[in-house]
Amino acid sequence: MVKRIEKLRPVYVKQIPDLLDPGLLYVSMKYAICAHSCACGCGNKVFTPLGLKDWQLYYDGVTITLTPSIGNYNFPCCSHYFIRKNKIVWVNDTYGNSADKPKRKRKQSVWGKLFGK
Repeated sequence: MVKRIEKLRPVYVKQIPDLLDPGLLYVSMKYAICAHSCACGCGNKVFTPLGLKDWQLYYDGVTITLTPSIGNYNFPCCSHYFIRKNKIVWVNDTYGNSADKPKRKRKQSVWGKLFGK
């Protein structure tokens, strides 16, 4: 069983590295993007562009919050979570758990209808 990531520690970089270490949230202010390894533990790379119409990054001097949520519906894991004060807050355990494939498939088809994917 793959271990879920429960916290992300921010690391500030100029460029996002090719290999993403689990448990780290890479932040590139130069390119206005964040990246991390999917919190479900599947190893997929998650990129979140920063901007008014994309994700917003909040830093309180110690922790990072990204908004809106991270919905990995194009990944086999279909994980969905928030990053709040460096912690992963799962939206629904069902979709972050690959053991429940029928519900994941339904979720994917709903999103496909909504966004034409």
